[in-house]
Amino acid sequence: MAAKKGPVAKQAAGKSKVGAQALDMALKALKDERVRAYLTQAPGAMAGWVAEKKAEHASKPADESGKGMNVASRFGQRGLEQRAASARRAIDAAFSQPDAVGRAELTKALDSIDTARKVASGLPLVKRKKAHWRVDDMLDQLEAGLIDAVLPKG
Repeated sequence: MAAKKGPVAKQAAGKSKVGAQALDMALKALKDERVRAYLTQAPGAMAGWVAEKKAEHASKPADESGKGMNVASRFGQRGLEQRAASARRAIDAAFSQPDAVGRAELTKALDSIDTARKVASGLPLVKRKKAHWRVDDMLDQLEAGLIDAVLPKG
């Protein structure tokens, strides 16, 4: 016997669909040749983002205090916040003009990711972890789409 969903669960499910639709629109926009051309004209901005991503993933045995790497800042809520902020900085740098083709779709996708991340922060541990996995998957898709859009077709 399935449990009945209350209004809050139905509203959250509706917002989840909106987030998925926004991500789909952003990924379609990244496949548009006009957006790809725009991104290839902003190589400095995208190269800076790639360098930042590499630096984030570089293994550091200890921080300045001599303690080990702060795992909390790379995973969980903080890690998702940093990844979303990094993607937003890359989009802002690459799409310097507010009315650039594809920017609205990418911004809307990031806004829906941020909303899902904020909602997840108030959930109990098990539900929060599941929500984090979904947000992580959305960020993976968006980052992969950005990288694919920048790389030349081969």
